[in-house]
Amino acid sequence: MRAGVGPFLNGILRRIVYHMVMVEDFRRMALRQKELLREQDLKDLESERAGVENGRINRFFGDDGPSLSGAHRDKDKREADTARQILLTTNMTYARQYRAVMDQLIAAEAATAQALASAGAQLDEADADLAALRGRAARLEDGRIVFKDAEGRVRDEDGNVLSDIDPDSVLWPETAPSYEDWQQAHDHARAAQDTVDRVREYQVDVLGRARDRMSDQENPPSQEELDGILDEIETQMPLEVQAMARPEEPEAPPRQATSPLNTEVPEL
Repeated sequence: MRAGVGPFLNGILRRIVYHMVMVEDFRRMALRQKELLREQDLKDLESERAGVENGRINRFFGDDGPSLSGAHRDKDKREADTARQILLTTNMTYARQYRAVMDQLIAAEAATAQALASAGAQLDEADADLAALRGRAARLEDGRIVFKDAEGRVRDEDGNVLSDIDPDSVLWPETAPSYEDWQQAHDHARAAQDTVDRVREYQVDVLGRARDRMSDQENPPSQEELDGILDEIETQMPLEVQAMARPEEPEAPPRQATSPLNTEVPEL
């Protein structure tokens, strides 16, 4: 064997042994990690079964945990002892009325959310139109935006006539909008904002107050108050919400013509 070959082979053998040891260490670490995870799973399972809060997300029984166990059983018992729950379980007339009002409230909340989304989109579009008109409008030396009306007068954004400004002294862009165009777009944006404000007011002042009362477990609304809540929900509902709450029903398909009934008696 040539000189130097022996140390070379010894180096290779040492590296092989080193890698074998490392692989074994990693294998042992993986097994230990699996054991730790299994132990944690068992702890979590016992905690969820007992209804004990441990600060971890439920993974075996869901957020509600096993039915009627531990802390969840105590929670159900506390809710069952509230004045509202007692009233709902002992007075069937009240229970039916409460459910009818709650169903109407839920439907109104959903329709209001849809109406608010639609109104908000229309407001965004109207604001974009105003911004586009501003970008095309003429400007005075002091930066004020001006428009020319149908009579040739110079007006500012608020509609004030600038009698001291000679229309011929203003550099009017070729695509400059007229004051009438601006006024129409401005009125449309203001109407869109009014719609948003009206729907929001209904959402907060009417539906929000109704939700608070319906959710009161210790001082539930009386049957007379339920009538008042339902009346407010229905009578104060804006037209935009009504359109979402009562969508137009599709027209019934035309009835097909039927052939006259054959009343002849067949020959036997």
